[in-house]
Amino acid sequence: MNKIMIGMYMVSATGDSPTELSPWLMDNLPLIMGVIFLLPLLITGLAVYKIFFAGRKDLIQRRARASEAVAQVVSIEQAVGQARIRGKSYIKVRLRLKVDDSFSGDYELDTVWWIDFLFTSQVQQGAAISIKVETGEGGQVFPNVPWAGISMADLFLAK
Repeated sequence: MNKIMIGMYMVSATGDSPTELSPWLMDNLPLIMGVIFLLPLLITGLAVYKIFFAGRKDLIQRRARASEAVAQVVSIEQAVGQARIRGKSYIKVRLRLKVDDSFSGDYELDTVWWIDFLFTSQVQQGAAISIKVETGEGGQVFPNVPWAGISMADLFLAK
């Protein structure tokens, strides 16, 4: 019954008999189905590339323009996250930092960093850390030490 209904619909579009589908449609059906299923994957892939990989160049430029400062660790708490990158173990931490800024005065801010596990003693409460701060509202805080970093995913999720 359904085959006849589909065939009747196709008759109105192609003029063929109601019992068979158009040869053009049958020949190109795999291509049409591939486009229908692969197009959403392609769009999602492009969005992920734009967010995480193309944004890396922008992040490097932003970090280069940021001004150097010294911050004191007010509080530290381990966030959910551990990673092993190039043979080193990293943990994700949430830091509350007090930035000593000679131009605009001292202020506190929150940030999330990935810290090399061997250097966790460097980020204890009261410790001084070299950082880079973007000026302006919503500016990012970058670690200015080789044993800490931020991830594109954290930057994206923080906004």
